[in-house]
Amino acid sequence: MDITQYFKPLSATIFPSRTPPTPTAAPSKAPQIPNSPPPHPIDPHPSPPTRHQPLPPELSIEPCTPTHLPSLKRINALLLPIPYPEKFYTEILSSRETARLTRIAIWHPPHPPNRKSSPTKNPKSGRISDSVPTFTPTPAETEGKVIGSIRCRLEHGGPTPPNQPSIREIYIQTLTLLAPYRGLGIGTALLDTIVQEAVTQHGATSLYAHVWEKNEEALEWYTKRGFEVGDAVEGYYRRLKPGGAKVVRRRVGVGEILRIGRGDAGKKREKEREDVDSKEAGESGGD
Repeated sequence: MDITQYFKPLSATIFPSRTPPTPTAAPSKAPQIPNSPPPHPIDPHPSPPTRHQPLPPELSIEPCTPTHLPSLKRINALLLPIPYPEKFYTEILSSRETARLTRIAIWHPPHPPNRKSSPTKNPKSGRISDSVPTFTPTPAETEGKVIGSIRCRLEHGGPTPPNQPSIREIYIQTLTLLAPYRGLGIGTALLDTIVQEAVTQHGATSLYAHVWEKNEEALEWYTKRGFEVGDAVEGYYRRLKPGGAKVVRRRVGVGEILRIGRGDAGKKREKEREDVDSKEAGESGGD
């Protein structure tokens, strides 16, 4: 996966100057009890931070449909240096597994407040009257605008001991978001959607991705969300100099579902899964 241009550099924060505090005498140290634990032990495996930022009401995260593909292709071509073949996109629609691990971020602009209503015709009198306001949204307002996406695949690990479940990992192939919509928690919401799907439906135990070794902001974004940065894979990117990529990996489990919660975003994910199931049932004749 490559998200070379995924993150827009953040502007530096300017802190007001402060008067340095007057030095005071150092307090006397309390006697230490031998072999006593530190007062604030550090968890060697901290959980990813919980996202408290509410999602914008204009946002919806939906399964990919044929109408989304043209916009998805344009965004990937704009933000990713690696071109993807047509099969990469057709698999989203033809593979049930890939469809479940692909989500599209849609932005629905609010209706213009001062937009005039269209005059209506009274079906009984036949007269034209604008006393009953009507509103017909444009196609762009109805369908919304594709602003980003995430596409993953399920991978099975190597051989496991007898009577032990196989190791399953989710590989993040692409994760994109247009620059004007960054900083709103949308990228994290896309990731959380896949985490919940990976754990509850596929029994995955970890997620991982490749990040260009010079993309410091992308690496920071992943580490803030609980990913650990591994060693670089030399020559992973042929079109970039240097061509190394670092593997970022994060363990997932039932605790992830509790962290993500059952708020508005959780309800949206349930609705998305129902949409995928109903679409598959329609294609198979309901069997």
